Amino acid sequence: MFTNEIISDCEKALLDDLIKLEQEYGFIFPDEFKSFYTQYNGGKLKKREVCLQDGDWKSSTRFHGFYPVNNKFEKALKNVNAESWWIKGFIPFGYDEGGETFCFSTRTYDYGCIYYFMSDCIDEENPEDAYLKVSENFSGFINNMT
Repeated sequence: MFTNEIISDCEKALLDDLIKLEQEYGFIFPDEFKSFYTQYNGGKLKKREVCLQDGDWKSSTRFHGFYPVNNKFEKALKNVNAESWWIKGFIPFGYDEGGETFCFSTRTYDYGCIYYFMSDCIDEENPEDAYLKVSENFSGFINNMT
């Protein structure tokens, strides 16, 4: 399922912990995300460079880490849910070296897609402008890092 080597992991998340988060915040984790977190609870990846592209614009960022469950994950959820510009249905799970957030969608039409949040692009009238789709799914996100 994942071809990007996981070089370290955290204490495994329990399925019950993930279900509790789903119930508390009203969303459902994608299955491959649940599988990854119950196996590694985040951890560190060997390849960490994420390609960012929007039309002719192209860049990259270095994925720094995941928010582990029973620690940073819940804190990240609380923080973004308090912000008016955060798109409901986007669940933060990790961050780059500059502190920008990676999230997955729980919306019906793009469920499981991975987005990169760019705080420099926050626009209260057009909040979608601050999010760049980087992958169709979680395994693609992990496996396509260089």
